[in-house]
Amino acid sequence: MTHSALNKSIKYNDLIKALTAFMLDTVAIASRANYEDRRLKQSEGIAKAKANGTKSGKPIGGIKIHNDEAIVNWKNSSGSSIVVTASHFEVSKSTVNRAMRKYK
Repeated sequence: MTHSALNKSIKYNDLIKALTAFMLDTVAIASRANYEDRRLKQSEGIAKAKANGTKSGKPIGGIKIHNDEAIVNWKNSSGSSIVVTASHFEVSKSTVNRAMRKYK
């Protein structure tokens, strides 16, 4: 079709609008199918993990790589400040403060 033929039978803007709507609908359908596939695969993976007894999610309280009691004992016995204690155990000042509150 040529431009002149399009102008005689259908308005050009109407054709562009129809093509745009078609493309948007096509992308929306593909996106929805992708979303549903991901949800299905995720639920299958969760069911498989539960069947295998695998734990999921973040552990309660997080993963500790330090010993609160050791931090408090070292701080009290050495008389060090919170900053020195934190650098000695390579933890944050907040971790030292949290350990101090826990074993006060």
